[in-house]
Amino acid sequence: MNADYSEVHRRKRLRKAMSDDGPPPNVDLNPREKFRVKIFNTIVDRLISEIDKRRRSCDNVNELFGFLTDRQISSSDIKQKATHLVEAYQCDLEEAFVDEIQLFLPLCASDMSVSLMLQNMIENKLVSSFPNVNIAFRIYLSILGTSCEGERSFSVLKRVKN
Repeated sequence: MNADYSEVHRRKRLRKAMSDDGPPPNVDLNPREKFRVKIFNTIVDRLISEIDKRRRSCDNVNELFGFLTDRQISSSDIKQKATHLVEAYQCDLEEAFVDEIQLFLPLCASDMSVSLMLQNMIENKLVSSFPNVNIAFRIYLSILGTSCEGERSFSVLKRVKN
């Protein structure tokens, strides 16, 4: 009986009301504004976030593989970045990659892309001489083809738009 009394006669706590308390004001929007607020802005926000995610992904790939096409960096930077690439792909690349890439890059023209370097390597039968470089080129070229999440997002947005 004592417990019932304390629950019934307990002092109620009051909180001071603030100016921003209460339900939000009821705003009536015309159909055009309703579409802009509920659908268009949502799509644009999603698009911006997907593009930003894609940019970060490409930045990560460029950070790992960017030295393969940059001829302006020094030999010590190539060695450092190649070591970082070997650490990132421990199962695929051996430590010999660092020396192989330092020997291979001077054999290529300064304006060659990675696909042209790989094609040149195959045509000149240098694959057996630089096996780790061949693996690194193939990894780099396959990463770009497998990062299609952004394209899927654009495809979904096309359906939503219709």
